[in-house]
Amino acid sequence: MIFISEAIAACDALPRGARERSRFDDWHGQETLSTVLLAVALWLAGSVGVAANLDTPLEVVARLEHAIVDAMQNAPEFDERFERMAAIMDESFDFPRIARLALGRHWRDLDDAQRMRFRDRFRELSIATFTGRFGDYRGERFEPHESVALPRGGTAVTSHLTRPDGTAIDFEYHMQRSESRWRIVNILVDGVSDLALKRAEYNSVMQEKGFGALLEELERQTAAFRDVP
Repeated sequence: MIFISEAIAACDALPRGARERSRFDDWHGQETLSTVLLAVALWLAGSVGVAANLDTPLEVVARLEHAIVDAMQNAPEFDERFERMAAIMDESFDFPRIARLALGRHWRDLDDAQRMRFRDRFRELSIATFTGRFGDYRGERFEPHESVALPRGGTAVTSHLTRPDGTAIDFEYHMQRSESRWRIVNILVDGVSDLALKRAEYNSVMQEKGFGALLEELERQTAAFRDVP
């Protein structure tokens, strides 16, 4: 509910031109209360839209992990689980940045079309990896998170996945702001950087076999996750 004082404050926050047009003593004498309330509603809607893009790193990770468990519980088939994973991962991960970082110095050697092909293959493999590794639900649960600041404005969110036998896997999500949103740019699993592993692997393939071979390797790995019973 919007109280009168809040509505007045919202009107005061409008640009001067809009504020002047909303006054009851406007020289046209045509402005009505409904016009003022509409202006307030539009201003508040804009504010809500901005706030929606400012989820905290903890909220981004919590939403991701909730979606993972939900997919494990309710999407037993790979293709359905893949679609669910794709939706939440596109929202949570900065795939263009991760792809560029994973390719390292070789990124500069690619033209725009090659970069797009690599990003697409990389994204598909990343989603297939999550889909394959988070399969049948057996009571796994993610434990509460903590966040710590990283250099250059980043944030690390820590979490761990507890298995039914009581063992746990530690996750550390490294996040950066992208287009006014917090997004994941790397994950450390039990202290091992996924981005570092990929960068070493891709650098080796690029040096020894070239770009075409790298795309084929990404496609092979993606297909391997799909072929798992």
